[in-house]
Formats: sequence, C-alpha cells, structure tokens
Amino acid sequence: MSFDSSATTDYSTMRGRNYPAIRQFTVFLENKVGKLLEVIRRFEGSRVRIVALSISENAECAFVRFLLSHPEQGREILERAGLAIVESDLIGVELPEGPQGLMEICTALLQAAEDDAQRLGAGGLVAWGVSIPVFMRAAWFRRHGYRAVDSQGMMKLLWKPFRGDVAAPSWVKTKRKPLLQDGKVVVTSVINGWCPGQNLAHERARRAAAELGPNVVFQQIDAFERNVGMEWGASDALFVDGRQVRTGPPPRYEKVRNLIARRAARLL
Repeated sequence: MSFDSSATTDYSTMRGRNYPAIRQFTVFLENKVGKLLEVIRRFEGSRVRIVALSISENAECAFVRFLLSHPEQGREILERAGLAIVESDLIGVELPEGPQGLMEICTALLQAAEDDAQRLGAGGLVAWGVSIPVFMRAAWFRRHGYRAVDSQGMMKLLWKPFRGDVAAPSWVKTKRKPLLQDGKVVVTSVINGWCPGQNLAHERARRAAAELGPNVVFQQIDAFERNVGMEWGASDALFVDGRQVRTGPPPRYEKVRNLIARRAARLL
C-alpha cells in the first residue's frame, strides 16, 4: 500500500501514534469449564462490547484474544479482575477475494519487511517461529526462503540472507545464573511480559512458591528493559535452585509445585 505526499490521516490513538490502530487484548486462561464465561461476565453492566473474539487452546490452557468496543475501559475491567493480559495494536486489513486471501496478505507484509530491510542496508532478515502447529509456524517462513539457524526447545530462529558474506545470527545464550541461598529453595523468574504463555508459567511458579512456605524464596527479574534481558541472556526463563525449567509450553501448576516441593523436602 502506498500514499501520495498529500495523504494524511486525522486519526490518533491514546498512545500518541498518528495512524489508526485496533487494540487487542490477549488473556491467558486455564482450559477449564466456565473460565471464559467468567471473563465475559466482567463486561456486564458496562458499555464495553466484544467486537471480535478468537481462541487458541490445548489440553491445559487457552489464549483468548478480544477486540473491544471501548478498549480503555475494557483494559481497566480486565486488570481489576486480576487477569494477566497482553495488549497490542493491530492494523485492520480487508482480505482479497479467494481461498488464499490471508496467505496473500501475510506474504505481502513479509515481502514489505524484506524490502525495507534491504533499503536500510541490512545483510538479511531474521525471524522466529515455533515447530508446533499453533501460531508463528516456522514451516511458513521456510516456504518463503528462510532457514533455521538455531533453536531453543520448540522455538526456531530463522534467517534469510540478502548477501553471501553475512554471518547467520544465533539465539542469545543464557549468561547469568541466579544466586542461591543456604537453607532455602530459590525460585527465580525472568519475565518480559510479552508472552502470555510465559506469564502463566511465571504466575504458577509464584503461586507455588507462596504456598510452600518460608523455606521457598521467589525472585522476579523484570526483563522488559533490553539491558536486563541481555545481562541474563533471556527475555523469559524460570529457574529452581539455579536449574532452568522448561516453560514452553507452560507446565501445569501441579508439575511446577511438585518440582519446587521436591527441592524443599531435601532441606528437612
């Protein structure tokens, strides 16, 4: 899409942007009967209406994405409910006719990103995807000329070089380890806040640590700032007594609690 030099937009958002955007809220829920209804009922008695809703689920949890008629008031309602939410801005696109309309849009957006990167002099474009059939599938990027150059569990780092003399990137490796305490089980959560799945793992570890008593210490490391993430070598990670716990997909609460409880039992 292109605009001539005289094109302007009269829209502005409460975040100070000068382009129109749609606000989306992602809520992470346990996959239990009635959990979604509990969230929807929070909007009763308010002027907030659910404009669109989508759900991605597995056996343990679900991502619920909302578009709300009044996003500012909707955010307040969700926050008062104590729900872990991720807020993002979307751009609405009218799909072309035909069976592959969404694929055509995604391909055009990826091509535009590659064109911008080349104009800025980049040697290539890096992306990440997952190996399981949910969102951000690594296989889709491979079909567009990307290759996997590194991996962390189910996450794949994908790379498309524009020149032959550019080295492939790699994931930032875990650098810093949590400090341990004598006579205590130390649960350390490095959290960025961007990923609903990692937010759920963080909340489950925090709740389990609180329930298991004074011999368990919970430490939260806020990795929202880039320098903190680089210092730890991770944007999201969970450690129990210095040993990293796999959090993708987020482990069940019972599994997290049992892991911490076994470590605590060794102190007795």
